[in-house]
Amino acid sequence: MKYSPKGGLVEIRAGARDGEAFLDVRDSGPGIPPEHRANVFHRFYRVDKSRSRGEGGAGLGLSMSQ
Repeated sequence: MKYSPKGGLVEIRAGARDGEAFLDVRDSGPGIPPEHRANVFHRFYRVDKSRSRGEGGAGLGLSMSQ
C-alpha cells in the first residue's frame, strides 16, 4: 500500500492447493523490475535508492531468517 498510487488496489488471497497453503498478493504499485527480483530477500536491499529514508524504512523488509 505504501508504494501504490492513491486509490490503488491491494488484493490478498490465501488458500490451499494440492495439499499446500498459498498466499497471493497483487497490487497496483510500480512493481520490482526483473533485474532486481533475485535480490528481494536480501536483507535491507532497496531497488530505488532515492526513496531511502524519505519513505521510511531501510529496505523491502522481506528478509527471511532460518
